[in-house]
Amino acid sequence: MPVYWLQSGSVALALAVALATATAASDVPTSIWLDPARSATAASADGVQRSASTAEDLSMQEAPRAPAVEHWDQARQRALQDKAWAGWVAQQRKRVDDWMAAGVEHGDLVGGWGHDYIDPANGARLVWTPQTPRPPTGAEGSAAQRLERAWVAYMREYNIARMLDAARLYQLLERTEYAEWAASQLDLYAANYRRWPLRAKVGLGRMFTHGLGEATNVFALLDAARLLAGYAAPQRAERWKQDLFYPIAQNLKTVTPPSIGNIALWQAAGIAAVAMRYGDAPLLADARNGAFGITEILRQGVTRDNLWLEGTFTYNAYVLDALDRLLIAAAVEGQSATFKAEVALARRLLFAPLDYRFEDGLLPTPGDGTVGFQARPNWLYAKLYRSVPTAYGQSLAVSVRTWETLVDPPTTSAPVAPPAPPVMSRLFAANRMAVLKAGSWQAFVRYGQLVVNHAQFEALNYELADGVTKLSSSAGTSSYAAKQHLDYFTQAVAHNVPLIDGEGQADIPASADLVRFAAAEDSLQVSFPRYRPGVMVERAWRVTAHGFAERTGFVMQPAAGAARLGSAFHTTCRVATGTLQKSSNPLGPPPNKATKFWTDVQEYSAGKQWRVALKCPGNRGYELVVNGPPEQRVIVASAPNTPLPATRTVVYFDSLARSAVFELAVGRLGTQPQ
Repeated sequence: MPVYWLQSGSVALALAVALATATAASDVPTSIWLDPARSATAASADGVQRSASTAEDLSMQEAPRAPAVEHWDQARQRALQDKAWAGWVAQQRKRVDDWMAAGVEHGDLVGGWGHDYIDPANGARLVWTPQTPRPPTGAEGSAAQRLERAWVAYMREYNIARMLDAARLYQLLERTEYAEWAASQLDLYAANYRRWPLRAKVGLGRMFTHGLGEATNVFALLDAARLLAGYAAPQRAERWKQDLFYPIAQNLKTVTPPSIGNIALWQAAGIAAVAMRYGDAPLLADARNGAFGITEILRQGVTRDNLWLEGTFTYNAYVLDALDRLLIAAAVEGQSATFKAEVALARRLLFAPLDYRFEDGLLPTPGDGTVGFQARPNWLYAKLYRSVPTAYGQSLAVSVRTWETLVDPPTTSAPVAPPAPPVMSRLFAANRMAVLKAGSWQAFVRYGQLVVNHAQFEALNYELADGVTKLSSSAGTSSYAAKQHLDYFTQAVAHNVPLIDGEGQADIPASADLVRFAAAEDSLQVSFPRYRPGVMVERAWRVTAHGFAERTGFVMQPAAGAARLGSAFHTTCRVATGTLQKSSNPLGPPPNKATKFWTDVQEYSAGKQWRVALKCPGNRGYELVVNGPPEQRVIVASAPNTPLPATRTVVYFDSLARSAVFELAVGRLGTQPQ
């Protein structure tokens, strides 16, 4: 049975031009499937409803909230009169008391990078707890030293968090033992900050390997100093300012590499927080208006489609975390009016992911994001109830006990949260992304990147679901320190992309040219003239109520020799190869650093059409069918997945040729495509 069943008379994806039309006179082959009457560079986006974006619509519906404040007198009464709150405060006291007694933090400990806290055997993240013993260190630059310093980084962040809790307990209970311990920790950091080695790999950092570590923690340090202002003697508080906070702010001015991204925003926000705490107007102006100031970073960083330019939903949320801390710091320092524009931008960033969600409420995973990220994460909406208020966030925060909800309770009369609008086929050209939705079938497509930060060799990748059944999802990545991060998860063979000798796009960032997007037909077509040197690739995707199809075409320059042209399909469903015949002369996967991670490699020979069955969770059966060149090689192997050491199945296929077209379709078993 051919796989053209997803076509309709109005969407002609059949070849209109022979594959041999590439001429020696051109260094870029002509289009391999466009209607010759259509310009290969003229793009259309039929049926795009830009005004209907969720980010813009919901932002208009949300009512503002009064700036964040701290009502300590009311919090004190609440903790005395409300048994539930009294019990919660007792828990916080015990956690702080236990940590104070442990006395773990010392000035001779050098903080490292949390991503180095991994199992050296398999790259899996290790779990740190306050009871985890400090591992032995090793020689300078050794894996043992990196692990020990990563332990220090986790411990230091925990110590800073408990220090802030102690300062809050002092405000709430007026117990000076908590004030003195919190102040002693600020003394320790001020006394040792310039003694710790200055690291300059990513920004400038002393407390941690990277400046980002100081940017994310400076807000808690400043909050503790603010809450201790009535306890610490002026000379003591001045030492914190001169020996800790101003040196941190000075280091945060250095952005390396010098690029717009989440790190630059965190650093600028950290500088602004220091400036507001100490009433330093010139420093605040620099943090807001400099070349790497908040205003310019957000101007470049928030795309026209309301997503953070680094192109991952994880970092979109991370940027919201930075804005939340900045806006709360501004509020408690009486500077809320300074950052009104940032609130509006943050709300758009918050709502934008809803347009990409799958039926199970989860987002796709472009770039090196985290798999399983919620489109409407409860923790994030609740956290933002004071800075980027939403009806949904207020409704969640009412039932959460935190220091924030104790001193600044959410309103109990918030309006009913508007329902998330239905997902539909949409093009997000500013993000180089698209969603295709028909019936229960949905595909997410990424056809390029805007910046190198957090990008992978994944241009032309797609994710696929039938309702809540995930047929193919991106793996995101592991800890950045794991060898699998750079050597596998960022590489092309870890994605559902066109492959030439096992390699994908040559450059990052790079994007395909939009050829046609048809919302009414749930289809997208792009062209990548220089996917790799001398190779043009075109790809089209479509979903219908019956399934999914994608078509990939390759044309190499006339002077180029034959290459292994193909693609891959990654799935956590069980793959049954059925009638495929084992290869009598196996060639193996294309040799590169990524395919070395494949295990249990099985190779098959196939003709023009072949198929495998997919048995997915819930005992749901599907069929994957590929049409292509008359002689194909099919490899089924076990590949790394996240979180490590998880695995999934990769179905790789190729043909040795100078030009080729492959058409892949997925539909349910037992149904006849229409």
